[in-house]
Amino acid sequence: MERTYQRPIGRPKGTGSQRVYEEIRARILSLKMPPGSAIDENALVGEFGLSRTPVREALIRLENDGYVTLQPNRGASVSPLDIEEIPELLEAMELCLRATSRWAAQRRTVADIAAMKHHQDSLEEATRRDDFGAMSEANGAFHRAVAASARNRHLTRLYESLLPQYHRLSLSLFASAKASGPFYKKYFGQVSAEHRQLIRAIVAGDPAKADKLAQAHAKLIGRRLEAYVWSSLSNPMAIFDAAPRKPRPIAAPRPRKRRAAS
Repeated sequence: MERTYQRPIGRPKGTGSQRVYEEIRARILSLKMPPGSAIDENALVGEFGLSRTPVREALIRLENDGYVTLQPNRGASVSPLDIEEIPELLEAMELCLRATSRWAAQRRTVADIAAMKHHQDSLEEATRRDDFGAMSEANGAFHRAVAASARNRHLTRLYESLLPQYHRLSLSLFASAKASGPFYKKYFGQVSAEHRQLIRAIVAGDPAKADKLAQAHAKLIGRRLEAYVWSSLSNPMAIFDAAPRKPRPIAAPRPRKRRAAS
């Protein structure tokens, strides 16, 4: 007789894969599971008391969201944080922030404004508690609300695709800001002040001002990330406002040597 998997008593049906997804994602974002670390599927099966199927579903979903890498015959691992990718990430984020802020000022609704204010309140409350995980979540939720109010699904999908890497970087950034001493309170105060200014520009229906504020906000984040990377590398590298990267020159083909006649 074929044996069927029995869920533990008291556990809601259909939540197994979601629970694994949320827990692994939280561990990755909090850096409890560092970039590049291996993920043991068998251990997860035992830890969550689930069959292999919901665990595998959660890992596939995490891979789709950019948090996990799945390789045949090598299993799963936490996706690496590529330091060399940061300049491109910041360029893309700045474009998203500016475009969504400009269009939000023209297309926002009363509900959109309420969502922005709610997430900003959550960010300030998490800042008072020094809850870096909640701060990063609230910050991402605030910018998602701005992106949603721009009413452009393609741009929203682009923004969502950037969030996994950006979210982990921002969490490292928040932690590094606190490590810098009293400065971190000033930094987070400036982040909140710029968010509030952006909300006012969007409420006022001023796309040019919203664009300008979003650009300044992107530069604030870029400078802080640059300081974080500088403190983390023995060979510092500038990652913001760097000179445009030039394409590598193509070497001219070498002339073939003629063989001497025999």
